[in-house]
Amino acid sequence: VVGARCAYRTLVGSNPFYRGMTTQSATMGCSFCATPADGDLLRDGAAFAARQVAAACRQLARPGVEMRFEMIGARLWRQLDEFLAELARSGVRGAEFSFMPRIDEILAARAAIVRCLPLLAENKLALRFYGTGVENFSPDENMRLNKGVTAASVHEAAAFIAETSARWPGQFRFPAGSLSMILFTPWTTLEDVRINVENIERCPLILARGVIGSRLQLFQGREITLLAEKDGLIAKSSGGDFYNSGCIVAADQSEIPWRFAHPQVAALCELGRELYLHYFGESRDDPRAKEIAELVARESALSPSPLAPFRRGLETLAENPKIKTLPELLGVMRGRKKRS
Repeated sequence: VVGARCAYRTLVGSNPFYRGMTTQSATMGCSFCATPADGDLLRDGAAFAARQVAAACRQLARPGVEMRFEMIGARLWRQLDEFLAELARSGVRGAEFSFMPRIDEILAARAAIVRCLPLLAENKLALRFYGTGVENFSPDENMRLNKGVTAASVHEAAAFIAETSARWPGQFRFPAGSLSMILFTPWTTLEDVRINVENIERCPLILARGVIGSRLQLFQGREITLLAEKDGLIAKSSGGDFYNSGCIVAADQSEIPWRFAHPQVAALCELGRELYLHYFGESRDDPRAKEIAELVARESALSPSPLAPFRRGLETLAENPKIKTLPELLGVMRGRKKRS
């Protein structure tokens, strides 16, 4: 650990969704995140991190076993050149370094990454990436999340990542499907989902079937929780199964339940969750699971897209605005009843 995990901050007042709201600070990062605004206190984080890694390698290295380090510190990512050069000078060999940069930080570091790849190969070192978030391709949703990236920047970064991973697979490790998303929020509209589906299908670094059930989690003190309270979208209870997007990191951490502003989207989110469980969950033998399996088989025969059943649900809802629940949606998709 060589500083704050993320240095991204913007003025609260610069975001139209939060302008005029009373928040804990005049600045904010991603509105759903609790990363503090504390500055890095180390004068030279690169040298400090390199010394720590070198010491660990001397004490713990085993022949033929690659050592793995998780690197935390936004400034360290900006000092990638110096950090890796210092590692090479220190004689560090056979190690992998995991970073969690933002999309814009990857784009800003492209030249440095390309410069470092031969050095990594020469010293049997590697970079691994995890936790990089797109969050949402809809401009409105992304603004509420205060993510600070655009669809264009995501696709630009994805192209660089795919090309670099193909050319340097041993040194640049960014597995397909690694980009994370928050597809559903209390404010999501069908148009927001349509924008996301079109962009997800363009981006192989997103595991399409893995994000269709992803939703926002609200926690105390986050700016986006205050926005949901302001808009009357906090619910009394969740009414659903336990869900953790990876944001619950403590036993005493409680999610604040919320509701959808648009009931049709609630039905689509439920469909997305059922499809996710079909693809990745344990085998089930209940009527709902069987109905989802039939839907997947039917729609997948018509389209090669992994999002075919989900897209069909989206289109059905757009064509039938009176549908408000998943059972109604599945009924129309089966063709057993018509709604207008």
